[in-house]
Amino acid sequence: LEAIVHENPDDQKAWAMLGQYQQANEIDAQAIAALLKATQLDPTDEVALINLAASCANENCIPDAIDALKQFLSLK
Repeated sequence: LEAIVHENPDDQKAWAMLGQYQQANEIDAQAIAALLKATQLDPTDEVALINLAASCANENCIPDAIDALKQFLSLK
């Protein structure tokens, strides 16, 4: 996935998947970066927003987690 986003930095789905896999491997700092990119490319990706909030919370970035959750809730 890292090669895919390097070759095509506008591939939102690849960024979201990369962030999800990094989160699953407990690499939350890198997951946050990937998920931020994914949500910048598609601010309506609910799964990426929830994953972003979780990784931010894991890294004690509570204001960023709250921002991601607010963005998620604004879609409802």
